[in-house]
Parts: sequence; C-alpha cells; structure tokens
Amino acid sequence: MVSLENFLELPAKEVAQLVRDSGPKVVVFPINGIRRWFMLEYGSRKFDDPIAAYYEAKRRLGFELEHNNFVSVSGTNWLTQRIVRILANR
Repeated sequence: MVSLENFLELPAKEVAQLVRDSGPKVVVFPINGIRRWFMLEYGSRKFDDPIAAYYEAKRRLGFELEHNNFVSVSGTNWLTQRIVRILANR
C-alpha cells in the first residue's frame, strides 16, 4: 500500500495505472431516508398504486444522482473536474 504522502507525489499516469491494476470499479449510492423523502415530496398526492409510484420516484432519484455526479457539467464530467482540481492543487 502506498502512503498518502507518496501517493500525492505520484504522477497522474502512475495513479491511473494503480487504479487500473486494482480491478473493476463499482459505484454505489447508499441512500437512507428515501421513504421520508418520498413522503415529503409526494405525500400529498394520491396514487392508484402508491408502491409503484414510490419505486418509480426512487428509480428517477437514482438516475438524477448518477447524472449529477458523472454526466456532462460544463463540457466535462464532474469526476474529471474534481481530479483536475486535486492535481492542480498539488
């Protein structure tokens, strides 16, 4: 394992290789409080099938989170912008 001090000194190409060598990448959005969020957002509405409405809202929220974190923001994705900022401040 590389120490934080040594990691921060690594060139971007070496960091990229470490990430590639570590295997497949997975992104998880652990969300707590979805039912409370649903009740705040949709509690006053009437649904023919409230459970289906809940799952649909939950699905849309997941897509929105993914979009906000990974899809185009000012011509490049959020993750790339964050990495560039980190590297620029080294």
